[in-house]
Amino acid sequence: MSLNRGVVRWRVLVVEATAVAASTLLLVLVHLRAWRAAWREPWLLGGDSNFYLMITRSLQQHGSYLRNANLGWPFGQTTYDLPQGVDNAHLVVLRALTWITGGPGAAINVFYVLTFFAVAFTSHIVLRTLGCSRIASALGAFLYAFAPYHFLRGEGHILLSGYELVPVGVLLALWVFDDRLPLLREGSWRIDWRAPRTWLVIAFTIALASTGAYYFVFSMLLIATAGIIHAVAARTVRPLIAAGVVLGIGAAALCVNLAPTLVFMLHHGQNAQVAHRSPFETQVYGLRISQLFIPREGHRVGALFRLSERAQGQGGAFAAESGQQLGLIGAVALAVMLLALAVHAVGRRRDDADSPQRLLVRRLGVLAVMCMIVGAMGGLSFLLSSAGLRDIRAWNRISIVIAWLAVIVVAVGVDAVGLRLAGHRNGRFAPLLVAVAVLAVGFFDQAGHDAPDYRVVHAQYVSDTTFFREVKDVVGPGAAIYNIPFEPFPEEPPRVAMGAYDQSIGYLYEPSLRWSYGFMRGRHPDYPRVLESQPADQWMTSIAAIGFAGIVVDRYGYRTADAVAQEAAIAALVGPAVITSIDGQYAFFDLRGYAQRTRDRLGPTGTTARAVEALALHSG
Repeated sequence: MSLNRGVVRWRVLVVEATAVAASTLLLVLVHLRAWRAAWREPWLLGGDSNFYLMITRSLQQHGSYLRNANLGWPFGQTTYDLPQGVDNAHLVVLRALTWITGGPGAAINVFYVLTFFAVAFTSHIVLRTLGCSRIASALGAFLYAFAPYHFLRGEGHILLSGYELVPVGVLLALWVFDDRLPLLREGSWRIDWRAPRTWLVIAFTIALASTGAYYFVFSMLLIATAGIIHAVAARTVRPLIAAGVVLGIGAAALCVNLAPTLVFMLHHGQNAQVAHRSPFETQVYGLRISQLFIPREGHRVGALFRLSERAQGQGGAFAAESGQQLGLIGAVALAVMLLALAVHAVGRRRDDADSPQRLLVRRLGVLAVMCMIVGAMGGLSFLLSSAGLRDIRAWNRISIVIAWLAVIVVAVGVDAVGLRLAGHRNGRFAPLLVAVAVLAVGFFDQAGHDAPDYRVVHAQYVSDTTFFREVKDVVGPGAAIYNIPFEPFPEEPPRVAMGAYDQSIGYLYEPSLRWSYGFMRGRHPDYPRVLESQPADQWMTSIAAIGFAGIVVDRYGYRTADAVAQEAAIAALVGPAVITSIDGQYAFFDLRGYAQRTRDRLGPTGTTARAVEALALHSG
């Protein structure tokens, strides 16, 4: 009978969470004015969004983001040195969405709005598991899904928008705080393999190791913190064992997800030119505690908008990474959490008389303090990076964990206030009214002007797709196109007005062509860097010998005078540009006639020798 009741309870929770998540999804679609959107077109172009569009196209065309023969031609693109494997669960969803929607733009758009559904779903279930009422849990789920972080990461950091398992990571830490430890038998250090919760913890940990490196590390930090504090307070090693087993399972799952990269590096060595982090970066990208309490960026109230801009030092030396703000309700909840912890620390110990809610709030306060001690600029993250954890550099992102801790406090507080008011005359609907009031304030404060400018993006989309389609029509599918100016891959600063991943746009819209852009620096000679310093007749002879059929010039990568001079030099050899994009960003030069004349002049042996010589050029 107990088993049946458990099944029914979980079914009820799933139904509740689905209803809350669906309502959240509907509201976010209204907030984003989704009826104005062209769903098959990207809603954001430029910056890191181009990178994620590129790997999503690669997932669709090649089934994997690790190898792509259409980029970095003739070497091909490999991304083992820039692993995304800790997001394997998200990448599987993206790949499935490309099958359903037909393209990377639509897949990322759908993925983005579904992250609101997923965050609200898991948030509601975790809050109900912690004992919150249906109303308070629904409120907390909404507030967390609509965190300013979610909108400000958006499609630019699409995988970071998938923070749906952060509540699960915090739940595991809270379970380690409990006397009934996860995984272990009662009163023993042995694992209880028969307990359903054991397998649930294992599944949760594996899922955390598959939905984002940052959220995985943050969760493991909280679990370790809970294990250490519980062990010291209870004077037993059992909490350390429980936490250690969870961390071990997580580490094993992490290694499985990163296995392709680990095997590749074992055979080819580490690439010192890519993702080479330094401890100093934790200072640049560290958490700024003051940012947690200021209004969100792009606030709909003009005075608060300006206050946020000033407090963040926008455009100055002290500008911070976006999305650290908690919003008004979250900031108040964090202050309450820290105050409760401080009052308990200086007052008499009354643990036995404390309510479960007060104990929970204090534990949440401990976790919040640990997040700030480790994540803040100049915090322990610098020591962790110095010890080898350098791939986790943007510790400001732990703000979304702090936001969840604050949401739990809000849900507990709403239940407490609602319960007290319900005892008064005509107080039957007090809990609902309190939740609605908090919801209204939270929505107004946390959701700003977040809808993309669909008209601007559409204009760019039309210009780009028209240009690259015409390029393909001229040279035919399978032709190789040389991109200039040279932009190394990956993680390079912008070149004039050309972003780090802007040259991937051609592949995004015409994946049947082959593109010179995108080979992994440090794994192949950077021959285009050497060629661009040569006179036009020399470097064009080399790329003709290699087999390129055309040249795409991204004018945003040059100063105006340099772009004019470069195109004039090319035109002197092959004639004027045959295609220019509507917005004037791109120009295409047909190289086929020039290439044929070059091969005739050099002969088969000379052509091969010239190609081999050019591809071996290295600026180092």
